[in-house]
Amino acid sequence: MTGARTKYILFHKPDRGILTDIKMWWDINGDDYEFVDRDYTGTVDFFILNSYNSSVQFDYRQKLNFRIFHGFEDFVKEQCDRRDCWTITNGWDPTIDNDHVIFNDFLFNRTKAYYSQYPFAPGTQLWYYHDKTSYNAPQLITADSKKKIFVSPGRTYNGQRKYRTQLVSKLKSYITLGYLGNCDDNPDLFLHSQAETQSYNIEELEKTTQPISEPWGYSPPNVEYYKNTFVSIYGETIEYGNTIMITEKTWDPLIKGHFVLPFSCCNFIQRLRDVGIRLPAFIDYSYDAELDNERRWQLYSAEIDRLLTMDLDTWRQHWNDNLGLLLANQRYFSNRDYDRVDLAQLLEL
Repeated sequence: MTGARTKYILFHKPDRGILTDIKMWWDINGDDYEFVDRDYTGTVDFFILNSYNSSVQFDYRQKLNFRIFHGFEDFVKEQCDRRDCWTITNGWDPTIDNDHVIFNDFLFNRTKAYYSQYPFAPGTQLWYYHDKTSYNAPQLITADSKKKIFVSPGRTYNGQRKYRTQLVSKLKSYITLGYLGNCDDNPDLFLHSQAETQSYNIEELEKTTQPISEPWGYSPPNVEYYKNTFVSIYGETIEYGNTIMITEKTWDPLIKGHFVLPFSCCNFIQRLRDVGIRLPAFIDYSYDAELDNERRWQLYSAEIDRLLTMDLDTWRQHWNDNLGLLLANQRYFSNRDYDRVDLAQLLEL
């Protein structure tokens, strides 16, 4: 918290049809605030833009443009090119030359907040929040009892996500070695959510062969899948382009204590390292440096084949050898503070 003001006066009218409350960003940012309506006669500190209220009808000190709730390929370039306001975005794109773009790691903030039961203000509507039982992190121990290798939750949106679709198809041939979910276009591939099966052990999960219901929102798979495996193999939200965005697809397995093998755009893995995530030497992440999407996929696919042909004893040894690394990644969420924007500084500019 900056402490420069006791309260910020804000105006924002949510976009129609979007189930998102911008107040959760302000709660996490840690400043006192008050939203006012169009009848307000004073000066607004921050006029928050969206597609339906771009015209300003009263005095304001700064305009903010939030682009934090959804991401797609090159979305920073497409949605954050304005210079008449400050754009706050959760997309990292070093190719964008715009000093009015502010990176804010909102998806890290959301994951940390949900797992730590952050004290949001009463009435704040949370983005894709399921319930508090959904967010559970295991205590990490040695790997002697682990019996499978991977977890791979994913939605292909009926083939719209090209590389995630290819990943699901590939992992079907390894289905006996892990847990694969893709109920969008294959009802037989699903993972039970933590919220709906919190009392189940892994044997009960494996015997329950039909989904209880379709999980809604940010509802992670049951933690027992992670306790019985070593690595999460998955496609990130953004598959190619210059925008890098670390989402819950990566934060979740890290907080569950897993090794991660994500497919995303070039330099995604480097970005993970840059923000402080530790990665094991026995996994070959060199595919991350390949600019060509098809070649990057081929290298990634080959690494999956190499890893999934290792026997369980080898995996157990890698796990035990890297337990300190996994614990460090799990502690990352408590050790790293929320990523916050200095709003007082913006008002001085």
